[in-house]
Formats: sequence, structure tokens, C-alpha cells
Amino acid sequence: MDSSADQNIGQIRDILFGREMTRYEKRFNQIEARLTERTDQIKDEMSKRLDAIEALIRKETESLANNLNTEKDARTQQGMDLAGELKSTAAALTQSVNQLQDELKQTAELQHRQILDHVKELNKKISSNHDEITSALEKSTQQLKTDKVDRSALSSLLIHLAGQLSPSSITSSMKTPSDHE
Repeated sequence: MDSSADQNIGQIRDILFGREMTRYEKRFNQIEARLTERTDQIKDEMSKRLDAIEALIRKETESLANNLNTEKDARTQQGMDLAGELKSTAAALTQSVNQLQDELKQTAELQHRQILDHVKELNKKISSNHDEITSALEKSTQQLKTDKVDRSALSSLLIHLAGQLSPSSITSSMKTPSDHE
């Protein structure tokens, strides 16, 4: 009985509200169709926009990755160039230092030889001067000894002469010139 009652109620409703319901139903169907169409349009538009955004992001990401790789390669090359320059500069500096050390060593050896030669020359001069001074001292000493001996001989001679002179001649020779007048 429930199903026949439901049918009866449906018929009564159709009679009372039939036209209105049909109009409403038609309207609802139109609105639903427009809403479905609009939703599909929005979905398509959103899909297109999302695809465009995705393509743009993909393009920008690829561009940034390319830029990053290019920058990395450039920096790597710059680093390698700088390392090469540093190596060549270090090699040149090492060569300059070695050359300066060699020059310094040669200069030191030359100066050492010059100093040794000068010292030898000075030693020869000192030795020669020493020999001359020693010889002159020996001569002076010998001369002094000779002069001393001669003084002794002279004093002996003078004493001997004084003894040979008579006492009267000594006294007369001691008189003053005023006594002789």
C-alpha cells in the first residue's frame, strides 16, 4: 500500500503543482546545464592556466639551471685560470729566489776571497814591517852597544890623558884669562 499511496501523492502533486514543477524542473535543468558548462569551462581554463604556469615554471627552472651551469662553468674556469696564474707566479717567484740565492752566494764567495786576499796581503805587510822593525831595532841596539863601548874607551882615554898631563899645566890651564893679563 505504500507504493500505491506514493503514486497517488505523486499524481496529486502533479495536478496541483505540475506546471510549476515542470517549469522549476526545466529551470533547474537549465541552471544545472549552465553550471556544468561553466564548471567545465572553468576547469578547462584552469587546466590551460595551470599548464601555462607549469610550462613557464619549467621554462624558468630550465633557464635558471642553464644560467647556474653556465655560471658554475665560468667560475670553475676562472678558478682554474687563477690557479694556473698562481702556479706560474709561484714558479717565477721560486726561480727569482733561487737566482737571487745563487747571486748572493757568488757575491759572498767573491767577497770572502777578496777579504782572504786582503788579509794575506796585510799579513805580508805586517810580517815585512815586523822584519824591518826587528832589523832596525837590532841595528839600533847594536849601535847603542857600539856607542857605549866607545864611551868607555873614551873615558879611559881621557883618564889616561889626564894622568899624563902635569899638575902645573893643569893649574895654568885652569887660570882664568883675567889672571893672564
